[in-house]
Amino acid sequence: MNRSELYAHLAQNRRLLGMARDRFASLTDGLDHPGIDSAREELAAADEALSSAAGGISLWIRHCISLLAYGMSAWAVSAFTGRLLGLPAGWTIAVTVATLLALASPVSMLKDAIADRVNHRRTMAPASPPGPVTPDDPDPAAGLIMMLRSVRDGLTVAMRRLSGAHRFGFLAHSAAGFDWLRRHDRHLFEVSLADRLLCQAIDSIEIWRGRVAPEPAARWRILSLTAEPVKAIDAELHECAESAELAAVAVQHAELDGPRRTPAVIGRLESAAGMLRSAAEAHSSLPAFSRREMTMAALTPSVWAISCVALLAITPNPAEPIRLAIILTGTILLSMVVGNVVSATWTRREARRLAIAVNRPDDARNAIAQLWAKINTVAGALKPASNDRHPEVGRRIDAALFWIDAADDALAETAER
Repeated sequence: MNRSELYAHLAQNRRLLGMARDRFASLTDGLDHPGIDSAREELAAADEALSSAAGGISLWIRHCISLLAYGMSAWAVSAFTGRLLGLPAGWTIAVTVATLLALASPVSMLKDAIADRVNHRRTMAPASPPGPVTPDDPDPAAGLIMMLRSVRDGLTVAMRRLSGAHRFGFLAHSAAGFDWLRRHDRHLFEVSLADRLLCQAIDSIEIWRGRVAPEPAARWRILSLTAEPVKAIDAELHECAESAELAAVAVQHAELDGPRRTPAVIGRLESAAGMLRSAAEAHSSLPAFSRREMTMAALTPSVWAISCVALLAITPNPAEPIRLAIILTGTILLSMVVGNVVSATWTRREARRLAIAVNRPDDARNAIAQLWAKINTVAGALKPASNDRHPEVGRRIDAALFWIDAADDALAETAER
């Protein structure tokens, strides 16, 4: 799927999703129900994910914007502080570097704003009025769900074509490979996310309609208090959230070439993943980073700092505005190139390891059972009497178990059909 085809496909599905959102708004005007509120949020998030699937601006365009902003700022600040204010060379360099560091967040926000605008233009389709909701329609919500299922069908086609066209597309034959692929491809990542959000929205609408009332067995409330304690609850909760999302992606992957399953399975597993992330945040506000993320976060600024200090030490009159701007922007470019090379090498090594790994058959029921065991272990490590945060964490884990059990029930119902 080339880019023009992708943009047209996304625009078509965003248009249909917009019609579904308008119909849902008119259908639920003045009504109040938890399912309605959830569906509105999920439909809005799905629309945003579809827009982001266009990819925004390329990595090198982002680099060019950064270099232009940093270069102009370095020249302007060094000329102002060194020539107009007459500060010594050391102070001129220090103020200029501090200014560039302070500009990192605004420049990142600028690039994101440009990317959002580009995505909106690429996925914008001519507006059309929603289908009328008439009193004669015996079940107007059924038409709405059919529209959302049509959007899902279009996204399934997009995921299949995007994974097949990827240079590591051979990994998509397994759920683990497809999950890795979507994490390393921004187009596939957002399309997959939009599809799972639509599953959540459809399930929320069905709950509001009263057609589906997930009431898992009472076992979800019974947490084992004899489980082995864990040392890092935060890490375990994040791992459980990743496992729940992987289970949802596994069902999503099975639908690419197999029979369509009820959206409730994917939607409820995604809801469980969200509750587990919420539990991790309630336990600790510190974000979780992977080894790769921490390595890249340390590598890029280290390369910039070392190369910058080295060039400033060997360059005569380094505080001269043009020279200082070239040194600072040149070392920033060097750190970007080194970071991109290391990231690409890391990606290729991960792909090779995944390609030679033994892939077990995808089994959603088995994945849910393993997830249950992991969460049960974490729940057994909570100590409500000695930690004020643990009761709230436990409530959110309970909610996650509720959705996991509901997903298991929906999966069993699908298998019986």
